[in-house]
Amino acid sequence: MPRLRFTARELNALRPQPSSVDYWSANPKELWLAIRAWPGGTKAWLQYTRQTGDGRKRRIMLGTFPDTKLAKARKLAADARAKVKVRQLPADERRAEREAQRNTVAALFKAYPEHADVRHEAGEYRSWPDVKRSLERDVQPDWNTRPVTDIRRRDVLELVTRKAKTGATAANRLQARLSMLFAYGVEADWLPANSAAGLHKRREQARDRVLKADELRDLWRSLDADNPFSLSRGTKSDTRIEMPAETGETLRHLFKLLLVCGQRLGKSSRMKWADVDLDAKRWTIPATETKNRITHQVPLSEPAVELLQARSDTAHPLGTYVFPSSAKSDASVLVWSKRTAAALAAATGIPFTAHDLRRTVATMMGELGIEADTIGLVLNHRKPGVTTRHYDHSTRETAKRAALDRWAQRLTQIVTETPAKVTPMRARA
Repeated sequence: MPRLRFTARELNALRPQPSSVDYWSANPKELWLAIRAWPGGTKAWLQYTRQTGDGRKRRIMLGTFPDTKLAKARKLAADARAKVKVRQLPADERRAEREAQRNTVAALFKAYPEHADVRHEAGEYRSWPDVKRSLERDVQPDWNTRPVTDIRRRDVLELVTRKAKTGATAANRLQARLSMLFAYGVEADWLPANSAAGLHKRREQARDRVLKADELRDLWRSLDADNPFSLSRGTKSDTRIEMPAETGETLRHLFKLLLVCGQRLGKSSRMKWADVDLDAKRWTIPATETKNRITHQVPLSEPAVELLQARSDTAHPLGTYVFPSSAKSDASVLVWSKRTAAALAAATGIPFTAHDLRRTVATMMGELGIEADTIGLVLNHRKPGVTTRHYDHSTRETAKRAALDRWAQRLTQIVTETPAKVTPMRARA
């Protein structure tokens, strides 16, 4: 291979050859530095070297002449030789940069649902629909285009701190969901570490809100009205959408059922006709849908049966859900249900959440003298104690039905302002 004393004059004098030719530097300090003259007239700086450790030959492109001057080429060659000694190859750096640009948070979001859907279908990840909506709303708008490896703990803290303005509970839930996302990223080799793990959680204040009788009455009257619902889309701009009259009626029926039965909003929103037996006055929530993975039988009182019968009379023959998002839709109204609670609270001036209604039902059952164990069974809470958890598997359907019937009578008295019938209690012996 020809050697050349690299000067500006010699480099400019190089002429194209029939095939590419590498001219090596005659300076012993510029070890393996070369310039390649191509037949088309292009001249490219090259640094040849060997990888420390395995001894593999490497060829590093430094730039083209005259865009890259001789002095700059010498500096780039020296930097390249220094990096090769510590196994930091420019090609590897460019490859890592391209990989980082390809492995964005948006790409991780695309891969994670496929993993989560498999778990969800297997009954392991029942909260996945809520988690997915939360990540799409709170994370994707800010992080979508960022390389996933660029997300640091300070980025997570900044995002969670901003969410804490909504409430400590919301911030903690977002932090937990990010930790699950990044844990998958570590497992699937997207990330070297989980940047959301081990962060300090904010202290949550347990809610104890119970609606009073007059608030229940005003809320029920609001549900009886046919005022249109204007609900938030859940975006940062807080744009709103006017609910069709049919969907508004479905949402009112849903919240009436929450007050009558005291079940969770998510389970009630996704109630299926296949799980309802109006003749037996029973609603069965499968174990795959319950929080404690125990099949839950909910006895239906007369007001609940009347409400469901009215919906059955007008339901689409092939409809799956009791509370669909629209008559022809095969999706439930869950996506709008939490926003409906906020809209009702604003319209009535009664501050409450959907879960406050469940707490109110349980509290007023207690005021009726219903035993705490029976209330727990109505709410499908796990039984305390070894005997009840492992040996006593009775569901006490009779006691649950009596409790819900008594509550339905009391709720009717409240909303109709009918005086409660007082029954004298017998003295204990």
